Amino acid sequence: MNQKREYMDCSPELFGALIELVRMSVVDQFPTTRVDIGDVEHLLEAMRTLRPNLAELSLFDGFVHVVRGNWREAADVFGALAGQSLCMPGSKAMMIYCLSSSGNADWRILASQLLDEEAITPEARMLVHAVMARNDVEQAGELAMTSGEFVEPDSLRRLREESADAGGGGNGSLVPLDGQYLRL
Repeated sequence: MNQKREYMDCSPELFGALIELVRMSVVDQFPTTRVDIGDVEHLLEAMRTLRPNLAELSLFDGFVHVVRGNWREAADVFGALAGQSLCMPGSKAMMIYCLSSSGNADWRILASQLLDEEAITPEARMLVHAVMARNDVEQAGELAMTSGEFVEPDSLRRLREESADAGGGGNGSLVPLDGQYLRL
């Protein structure tokens, strides 16, 4: 079985469309989806057959782990990408999101480092600020249980201002996908 296999050649345009299909399938209602995540995994396997050396496809593996709630595995995938300086700064921001969601306190150190980087994108900055605000709101809620008064964290106010400055984000501008055509 030493035969070299020949796989169908796929144009860059078609492959780009497949990437966009996977991207929209995963981010449609992130961190959950309307599309069966198993279908996305099958499509990713087919894409790896077409482009076996494209390490950036691992980014979608990380998103699949997030959808499944596998925080440690997702953090490992995003951390490996960040370690190779691939898909930056998004991969590092997603690693922070996953570490925070898994209860790993190291996310705060990484978040501070990423926010200090000049190459951070507005999207990555907003994700990190959202993670910070979520954690601060949880802490404020716990404190409110004992004190009887909820004090809005500064990080939440900052996130609201940032979101308003960015045009409101999350305004429903994404077109929902039917998802049925993804069956392989």
